[in-house]
Amino acid sequence: MTDFTYKLPDSSSFLEALLVLLREKCNYTIAYWLSESKLSLTSTGTFSRYKKGKIWNAYETIADFALSRFEYLDLIKYFKEEEIELVKLRCNEVMPQDAGYEVTEVKLSISMEGEKQTRDAMQDIKKITKNLPQKMKVAVIPTDIEVKAKDMSEVYLYSYCIENSLRAFIEKIALDNYGDKYLDSLTLSKEMKDKIRKRKESTGKKKWLSARGTSDIFYLDIDDLGNLIQNNWSIFKDCFESTQWITTNIREIADCRNAIAHHGYLEENERDIIRIDFIKILKQISDTFK
Repeated sequence: MTDFTYKLPDSSSFLEALLVLLREKCNYTIAYWLSESKLSLTSTGTFSRYKKGKIWNAYETIADFALSRFEYLDLIKYFKEEEIELVKLRCNEVMPQDAGYEVTEVKLSISMEGEKQTRDAMQDIKKITKNLPQKMKVAVIPTDIEVKAKDMSEVYLYSYCIENSLRAFIEKIALDNYGDKYLDSLTLSKEMKDKIRKRKESTGKKKWLSARGTSDIFYLDIDDLGNLIQNNWSIFKDCFESTQWITTNIREIADCRNAIAHHGYLEENERDIIRIDFIKILKQISDTFK
């Protein structure tokens, strides 16, 4: 064909048509990855016959899919040469026959236009489940999940902060009293020692997981921290009014944390407990870090 318009199609409309075609051809994974991209079609000004193009008088065209930083980092792990060639093929199937352009190169890039560079988990879940059957989608994302997920994320945040504050506190007191080799002097139950050893071994084997923390204390659960304070009361007694006070507060936090770990839901009055315990414990241990 020689009667070309030599007019590039609108990039947004082109991307929409490309996503439709990818889904029609059952290329669902590629469609998912590219659905949040911004496409730019750019002509090189060179006829494609000088490379590997199939239309001798069509201009070479670059299809550049720009994504957020997180989307890009995920995509480059998945997109190999085979996927790139498939996208190129689908692009040329979408390209109007009278356009006079042929996609000869597909690029992936990071968006530099100030787009949101953090991943919204809920939006990501909606995107992942977009093409699922409706019944399955309802099972994965119940109507009230956004509200409940937000509520529980707040509980997790309180739990995360207080757990790690307690670990840092315990380590500071132990270092002040026993020095760098404080673990040799702390009274730890056999169960605690075994837990630390097994979790360190497991972490060593699973290189893809981040280490739990900077010391062995981070390999213990929050209820272990209460027991550790109780079993070493001589060095912690100046920080709390009684063992019962701190262990009770930690036990309440542990109960809330376990509910989160097993994907349970806490009502507002239950969520208030962890917040109040968080405030009380922080006030009690804050002087240690002055």
